[in-house]
Amino acid sequence: MSFSLINSTFTEAQFGIKLLSDLTSDQLTPCVFSPVSILLSLALVHLGAKGHTRHDIRNSVVNGSTDEQFIEHFSFINKLLNSSVNDVETLIANRLFVSPEQAIRKAFTDELREHYNAETATIDFKKSQEAAKIMNQFISESTKGKIPDMIKPDNLKDVDAILINAIFFQGDWRRKFGEPAESNFSISATENRLVPMLRETRDYFYNKDDEWQVIGIPFKDKSAWFAIFLPTRRFALAENLKSLNAAKFHNLINNVYQEYIFLTFPKFKMDYKINLKTALAKFGLAELFTEQADLSGIGPGLQLASATHQALIEVDQVGTRAAAATEAKIFFTSASSDEPLHIRVDHPFLFAIIKDNSPLFLGTYT
Repeated sequence: MSFSLINSTFTEAQFGIKLLSDLTSDQLTPCVFSPVSILLSLALVHLGAKGHTRHDIRNSVVNGSTDEQFIEHFSFINKLLNSSVNDVETLIANRLFVSPEQAIRKAFTDELREHYNAETATIDFKKSQEAAKIMNQFISESTKGKIPDMIKPDNLKDVDAILINAIFFQGDWRRKFGEPAESNFSISATENRLVPMLRETRDYFYNKDDEWQVIGIPFKDKSAWFAIFLPTRRFALAENLKSLNAAKFHNLINNVYQEYIFLTFPKFKMDYKINLKTALAKFGLAELFTEQADLSGIGPGLQLASATHQALIEVDQVGTRAAAATEAKIFFTSASSDEPLHIRVDHPFLFAIIKDNSPLFLGTYT
């Protein structure tokens, strides 16, 4: 597959959908993560990788791309998504924390700053409590307090350096919803639970095919919206995810139109952690966490011991807030009708925060 910035947002969708499929293959549970955050973390490591390790990172994400194209793409994404417009704010923060005893190549830190606006800070990992506090403060500030204590002091033993990527998103709906009311959400054909539901009749983005109904709730910034992928058959989420791919995902979100809908959907909050060492092995990157990995471009003798991704999302009547640490043109083609389409999101669904045509966050609500 050739690579260019023309199909760049395809990269995030392809990676995110495969990871989502891996996370839900054994059991369909609620989850949320940021494909962009994880990929930017890999992009930071890619800058310091050499030989087969650099090749493996690049081809696991975008097979057929060159190093220059890979760096250009993620530098572009890093800059594009850092914005604050009309009560919609996206923040991306990257930082390398290094032990004072560890030699880090100046060329690497210069490239981090040039391509990803990432700064380098010296930190004494032997003073684990203080080191964790400093790094958690950086993550907390970058995510507006949503992820306050990701780094644990007990996990800093024998650590020489830590690369951190943090993403924060906050968006107010273009029109707020009223106060939620409790209603049944069906987990399965035999199990229900009461959840707070939001409901309003108005114009939404909409599209559908044989497997999915996509309902889009716009934020004040026209480049961002919250997408609900509701299976057309009840309790078919697990089955639908098996056949979902980036092409279908983009076809659904790129061809939405305006529809007058009486929408009912859950208000929710979710927090989720991923062990990336395990997850990335399924992308052909198991060696990245071994002594065989060549990270000599960062500094001599470095090994990537572990990687963790944590994401949080809140959806309520005001809007959406989402955080993670590690231009689609929409045309309105139909006018509002007198009779709204009734859609009740009361069984398991896929959701996404779409920003500049890229899935900033992906998750499942079950």
